[in-house]
Amino acid sequence: PLLESMVARGASDLYLTVNSAPAYRIGHTLFREGEALQEVDIASLLSSALTHSQIEEFSTTFELNTAVTHQN
Repeated sequence: PLLESMVARGASDLYLTVNSAPAYRIGHTLFREGEALQEVDIASLLSSALTHSQIEEFSTTFELNTAVTHQN
C-alpha cells in the first residue's frame, strides 16, 4: 500500500522512520500520512521488499537508499 500510495501521489521518495508516519517527497516538500510506524512495522516492510544483503546493510548502518521500479 505504501508504494501504491507513493505512485498515486507522484512522489519521488518514501521515508520510513520509527515512531513517525511514512513521509512522501513530492517536489521539495515532505508530506506525512498515516499512523506512526514502529520498528516491527518497518522490519516487516523491509523483509518483504529487500534482498538479504540490503537487509544486512540496513542492520549495520541503519540507513538504506534503494530504488524500486513500478510496473504498470
